[in-house]
Amino acid sequence: MPIVTISRGTFSGGRMLAEELCRKLGCACTESEVLGDAARRLDVPVARLKAAMVKAQGVVRGFGRERAMYLAAITADLCERSLAGDLVYHGHAAHLLLPGVSEVVRVRVVADEQYRIQAAMQRTKLSWAEAKKYVRSVDLDRARWVDFLYGRDWTDPTNYDVVVNLEHLSVSNAAMVVLATAELPEFKKTPASVRMLQDILLASRARVRLGTDPRTSQADFQVKAQRGTLTVKVMPRQASLVPLIPEVLAPLEGVQDLHCSIATTSILWMADAFTTTPPVFGRVQEIAERWDAAVELVKLVPDDGSGVSALDENEPSASADSRAAGSAPKEENGGVLFDADLPAEPAQDTEMTATLDALRSTGRAGQARTLPASRVPAALDPATEYSLVVVGDVFRSSAEGARARKRRELTAALSDHLGVPVVEMEELYHRLAVGPRQLLGSFFAIALVALTYFMVFTHEHAVLAFLTGGATTGHRVLAVAVLAVSVPLFAFTYGACIHTVARLLHFD
Repeated sequence: MPIVTISRGTFSGGRMLAEELCRKLGCACTESEVLGDAARRLDVPVARLKAAMVKAQGVVRGFGRERAMYLAAITADLCERSLAGDLVYHGHAAHLLLPGVSEVVRVRVVADEQYRIQAAMQRTKLSWAEAKKYVRSVDLDRARWVDFLYGRDWTDPTNYDVVVNLEHLSVSNAAMVVLATAELPEFKKTPASVRMLQDILLASRARVRLGTDPRTSQADFQVKAQRGTLTVKVMPRQASLVPLIPEVLAPLEGVQDLHCSIATTSILWMADAFTTTPPVFGRVQEIAERWDAAVELVKLVPDDGSGVSALDENEPSASADSRAAGSAPKEENGGVLFDADLPAEPAQDTEMTATLDALRSTGRAGQARTLPASRVPAALDPATEYSLVVVGDVFRSSAEGARARKRRELTAALSDHLGVPVVEMEELYHRLAVGPRQLLGSFFAIALVALTYFMVFTHEHAVLAFLTGGATTGHRVLAVAVLAVSVPLFAFTYGACIHTVARLLHFD
C-alpha cells in the first residue's frame, strides 16, 4: 500500500508518470480529485482554490491565513486517501504535505529544458520563445510558492527519495522504478506511520473547522494532534476565543482530549519598513520560537501622516491582514479569500503583509499597526505582556546624527513606558550571532580556561606556597595583585565560554 507524491516542473512528464502509477496500482488519485475534495470542504470552486494555490508571495493579499486553510484541506484529503489504500498525488509541494510519515515515497520528475519547451509547444500551440518564457515563468512561480510556504528549495534533491529524468527513460519504466522503491522495507506501512497519518488528519480537520466557523475564522491558530489529544494555541491578542474553541471542535470525531492555550508572551517589533530576509527576520523569529511568543508589528510613519495606510489600531473588527494591507473589507467564501472577488487593489504595504504572512506560517503572527512617530510610545498599552521590544530601522528620513538621537530617545521612552527590555536590531543580531569570529574567540577562551585549570591543579602546592608563603610585605602585595588581576580575568574568560555555549544551545 504505497504512498507516492510526485513533484515536477511544468511539462516535465510528472502528470504522465502519476497516471501510469495509478493504472499499475489500480487507484484513481489525481491532483484534480484532491483539489475537488478540498474545494468541497471549503465550499469554494475548484478553479478558485487552484488559482489561490499557485499565486506567489506578494500577489495574494493576506494570504497567510487562507494558505493555512488551503493546506489543511488538501492534507486532510491526502491523509484520508492514504489511510484507505494506495495513494499517488502529483501537485505543488506534494513531497512536503505529509511531514514525518515514513512510508511516503517522495519523487521528483525532471527533464531537459528543450524537452519541456517542445512539450509546451505541442500542448499550448505557443511559439518557441513563448513556450520557453512560459516554462521558466511557471517554474519560478512554483519555486517562490514552495519557499513562501515552507522555506525550502523546491529543486534541492535532498528533499526527495527518487529523482527521475523522463527525457530518456520511458514513463512505464520510470513507474516500475518508483514502484520498486515503494516496495523497500523503509517505505512499508507501520503502526507508527498509521498513527502519524491519523494525527495529521485530526489536526487538519480541526484547522479546517476552526477556519470555516464564523466565530473563529479570523483568528490565527497552531493546531497539533498526538494520539487523539488535540492541542490548539492562539495568540495573546485572541485570548477571548479560547472558550469558543471547544464548542467549534465539539462535532469533530476522534478527539479524545482537547487542550487550549495562549502563547505565553509577545514581542514588539518596531520599524519604518519590514523584511522577511535574513538575518533580520530570522533573529526575531528565532526568539519568538524559543520564547513561545507572538510577534506584534508596529510601523512608524512620518508625523504628517504621509504613507499612513488604512491600518487603525482602534478597529478591532478588521483582521490584521486587511489592516496591514490598507485594503477595504474583503469578501469571504468558506474561509478562503480570492483576489477575483475583490475590488481594484489600493496601494498597500506589501513588505508588512509579507512579514505577517511569514510569521503566520510558523504560528507567530500578532497584531499589526501603523503609528505616527509622535504617538509612540503613548499609543502602546503598558498592560500588554511584552517580553521584549525590538527597534529596527527607524527614522530613515532623518539625517544620520538626528536619526541616532531619535532612536536613542525612542528606546529610552519605550523602556520607561513599557517596563521591558528594549534592544536595537543590530544589538539583537550581535547577541545571537555565532559566526567564525565568535567561534574563534571562544576557542581561545576555552583553551585559556583549560590551561588555567591544568596549571593550577597540577601545581597546587607551588600556587599555595606563592599565595601564603611570603614572609615579606612586598611578596604579600605581589600575591594580592596577582589575585586581583587573575581572578577577574579568569571569570571573564570563563563567562565568555559559557555565553558562547549557551548561544549554540539556544539558551537565553
